[in-house]
Amino acid sequence: MTLAMRVRGGFSLFIAAAFAIGGTVMCAKYSVLDRNGDFVRIGIGLAGLLLWLLGGLAEAAKTGPKDRGKNASLNQAEAEHPLAYFKSPRAWGMIFVLAAGAHGVISVFERAPAVQAQQPPVRVTKVARARPPVTFPPLQLQGLAVNGAKSSALINGEVLYLGDGIGNVRLVAVEPEQVEVELGGQTNVLHLRH
Repeated sequence: MTLAMRVRGGFSLFIAAAFAIGGTVMCAKYSVLDRNGDFVRIGIGLAGLLLWLLGGLAEAAKTGPKDRGKNASLNQAEAEHPLAYFKSPRAWGMIFVLAAGAHGVISVFERAPAVQAQQPPVRVTKVARARPPVTFPPLQLQGLAVNGAKSSALINGEVLYLGDGIGNVRLVAVEPEQVEVELGGQTNVLHLRH
């Protein structure tokens, strides 16, 4: 394989890869291209195939039997230059076909879901901490006076207004026949005995 052929192949692959990566970026940027990416790749591939075939026909027509003797030295010099290859439609046709194929491969890997080890879902059960039951001290409601915010109750011989307490027990409500007391977030109702 000659140096010119290696250079042509390297440049062709580079340009095809650049087109494939550029096409992938364009598809990611524009949703219309992403939705119709298969049609875009098929169109580019068919256009490349058509260019390749037309370039081959043009080269065959150009190198007819009468031109071989006259322009042989000119064609030989042009063929030796590594980048002269890119003047032909056949070269661009091959680049388009390679780019469409590479873009197709890239899009397949983009769409493939990442494989992850399946783990059973973790169930988190919240356990409500049961409050220890509060034990109210022995309380006896002996009397009460309903007077709005100044309501009071006589409990175990002590007069308590709303918010007052005996030890940790607080008076929180006074009604005509009963009072409500609170201890540690729990309430208890004391009834008036007649």
